[in-house]
Amino acid sequence: LRKAAFLMTLLTVYILCLLFCTNFCDLLKFESAQRDIYLNSHKINAKYDIVVKNYGNSPEEVLEFIFNHQICSKIYFISATQDGSNTLLTKHASTNTSKYCYFRINLLEKIEPNSESTISLKIVFGRRLSPFPKETTQTEEQSFLFYDDFFIDTIYEVITQMTNIHIDKPQLLSISDDPMVKTSPNMIKIGPMVNAPPFSSKQFYLLFKYSAPLMVIDKMLSTYQISEWGMINICHDFWVHNEAAALKSGYSRFSDNQHDPHAAYGWEMQIPINSYNIYYRDALGNISTSAIERNGGSYQLTLEPRFPIFGGWKTYYYVSYIITPLNFLFKDKNHVNKRVFRFELLGAPMNEYIIDKAKIIVLLPEGAYDIDLKYQSIEFTSVRHTLQHSYLDFYGRPSLEFKLSNGCLEKNVEIEISYYFTDGTLLRKPLMVSFTIFVIMMSFQLIVSMKMPVLSSKKDEKINERDNLINE
Repeated sequence: LRKAAFLMTLLTVYILCLLFCTNFCDLLKFESAQRDIYLNSHKINAKYDIVVKNYGNSPEEVLEFIFNHQICSKIYFISATQDGSNTLLTKHASTNTSKYCYFRINLLEKIEPNSESTISLKIVFGRRLSPFPKETTQTEEQSFLFYDDFFIDTIYEVITQMTNIHIDKPQLLSISDDPMVKTSPNMIKIGPMVNAPPFSSKQFYLLFKYSAPLMVIDKMLSTYQISEWGMINICHDFWVHNEAAALKSGYSRFSDNQHDPHAAYGWEMQIPINSYNIYYRDALGNISTSAIERNGGSYQLTLEPRFPIFGGWKTYYYVSYIITPLNFLFKDKNHVNKRVFRFELLGAPMNEYIIDKAKIIVLLPEGAYDIDLKYQSIEFTSVRHTLQHSYLDFYGRPSLEFKLSNGCLEKNVEIEISYYFTDGTLLRKPLMVSFTIFVIMMSFQLIVSMKMPVLSSKKDEKINERDNLINE
């Protein structure tokens, strides 16, 4: 009986919550919704422009957005604006069994009854293209499948909605057969669809030609080491692979004419203009097939791997260099001992990059204290303060470790780390080295002056033996 009563209570609560959600969703409606999707790269940009109207009797200050769980993990960046001004967007925790992931927008201005407001979403997707077929030869053209929904995922009723997919018509091979789909030379239009109820869903597919490699950075490790004297050593480690269709047969150098469009023969990386001692290596050692040139306010480093990266292939490499404190490390004018270090979180490892997992480590000088961290609104997987030991360290270097998933150019925010460091600490290591050398030399001098047998040579031992024999 107790179990039955408990189940009835849960059922009652569920029905009340459902009724509350239904009433809440009826208060707000999407008067119009336009979605633009750009399929000109494996990094897919999308823009949502939505006019929201309040049909209730009280102001509304919160909006809920949902996305199908199949694409939730493929959202690399999302931001929102209300009537042209940036607003706060947060993600809700969802269970593994949930069909959707949830985002909440805290409106800058409440939507008054019978009033409207325009909400714009900017979204970057990654890994949403699937090669079809999954295997090709070196000389075959590649095609990719893209799946999405005719309707915008939402908990609100949508009065009218339209979807524009930006793609050149010669690239298009096939698309779902539906009267709502209309093609033009550089765009596919879906809609308009009217009076769509909440949670409307109907999937469509699109097959198109795309002749470029799909380079993805699986893992990136960046280490910034700030010395006591101000020099900054930087090392970037990259694990990358090509998500294009895998080779059906083995690689042929004869067939490879340096023009296979779906293979990566090289890419460009931007590094600071005040860099020097630059080197580029992989697991086997130094790679000489690279070039560097000035590109505006930075250096453009052209990297070529030892072999072309075809679909399904991967490689590892790292780039290291030293930069001067200019434009990176500053002294606070109001506090003599305060230092401020500013840097870009992800940098520019390649064009149109997406990163699955990134780890950034900043090693501060030993003796740094009162460390403070500032950055723009970005969701890290974790941020840790630790100590790392290196040569001649007494207590270890304070370090900050950032972990980030689903990285892209839009998340390349500026990080500011401020700390205090007294100039007297600079003398600690030189004094320790000098004292150690002094002790060694004094010990050696003491042993020599005492004529310890330890320093006697074999020749001296033979002379002593001869003298003893003569005396006998």
